[in-house]
Amino acid sequence: MQHEKNDDIELLNTVYGTVTMGAGATEHMMKVTDDDALRNQFTNQLKEYRAIEAAALGRLHRLHQTPEGFGSMTKMMSRVGIKMNTALDSTPSHLAEMAIRGAGMGVTEIEGAKNSCPGASDESKHLAEAVIDLEHRCEDGLKQWLK
Repeated sequence: MQHEKNDDIELLNTVYGTVTMGAGATEHMMKVTDDDALRNQFTNQLKEYRAIEAAALGRLHRLHQTPEGFGSMTKMMSRVGIKMNTALDSTPSHLAEMAIRGAGMGVTEIEGAKNSCPGASDESKHLAEAVIDLEHRCEDGLKQWLK
């Protein structure tokens, strides 16, 4: 029983951290693009990231847990990298490329957590699958801006 609860908590923390990082990156890219259609794409992504984030947070709270997410150093390095990258090139093509790379990293992170948490609840596994589905849809939706 304890092992399953630990798997649940670990998977939920990875889901929460992944969508929180994705949301933060998406918010920044929304601010730097002048392309209305791309901004709309990012707005829709952000809504979905926030919905999954809220669901993971709710589940963690029901388990009497505070979300860990990713460490502050990881978040800071990600923010700095994104800001530097977009300062150098904020074209729609570059932003789409960055977001596609980020989505791929999110899928890798979630797949790894799923594999290492076989005892997680169906609800937590469903949230993990929702992240993977979202990231794949984001990748597909952003390809039209690639040059």
